[in-house]
Amino acid sequence: MPSWFATITRRNCELLAAEQMAVKGIEAYVPTISKRSARRDRMSTIQVPAFPGYTFARFDDVRECRSLVLSCRSVVRLLGVGRLIFPIPDREMEDMRSVLASPSPVLSPSLIIGSRVRVCAGPLTGVFGILQRYDGTDYVWVGIEMLGRSVGTRVNSSDIEPDDAHFHGSLPGFCHPGGLGP
Repeated sequence: MPSWFATITRRNCELLAAEQMAVKGIEAYVPTISKRSARRDRMSTIQVPAFPGYTFARFDDVRECRSLVLSCRSVVRLLGVGRLIFPIPDREMEDMRSVLASPSPVLSPSLIIGSRVRVCAGPLTGVFGILQRYDGTDYVWVGIEMLGRSVGTRVNSSDIEPDDAHFHGSLPGFCHPGGLGP
């Protein structure tokens, strides 16, 4: 009986991985959420993967199906340890779909005090820093190293994201929206 598994994809290739799996007859799912995005002249709302770098696939855990999934160019590997992969219970997948279909789903960002973050909106867009404090409000303190000294600023928590480039950036042939390079 088919089960759900998580696949790790190349950077910004979650939807492409799902399309490649669908062509091969494998059910795939990329959960998305709405996110504010600053354009040159306006703010807009776009759909982005809820779990960047992951696509979910439903298949029988047999060698032929694993090979089909892994033969997709955008799939790096299956989530697991060594050759052992872990199925995701159907109930968890159903719950995730229900929550994401609700009027205002909110994901808890994987932000840990001391972790590296990137400002993704506002006047400091593109600035990297270290998360120094989160006081339970909608704002966080991000420290930015300059000339061997640290300066801090208060940034809206919805305007930062974990800097996972150290994970994805090391992958050869990573994708960008529209097929453009970095």
